[in-house]
Amino acid sequence: MKALELTGQRFGKLVVLNRCGSKHGHVAWRCKCDCGREIITIGSHLKSGTSRSCGCVRIVLKNSRIGHWRMDTQMF
Repeated sequence: MKALELTGQRFGKLVVLNRCGSKHGHVAWRCKCDCGREIITIGSHLKSGTSRSCGCVRIVLKNSRIGHWRMDTQMF
């Protein structure tokens, strides 16, 4: 199957810079995060939403006072 061209596309906080070979038998892409860091990830992780940042944003579950859980994002 032919790999899709993802260069220039945005996925969450990541912008795809270029294709950079393969990783575990899948097409790998070099991406730049809004925070300035660069990562290499596979295209299926970008398209599925698994990779949305370099890791600078973490989703933290916080327990509210009334006993319900809510999701907050934190920048590190």
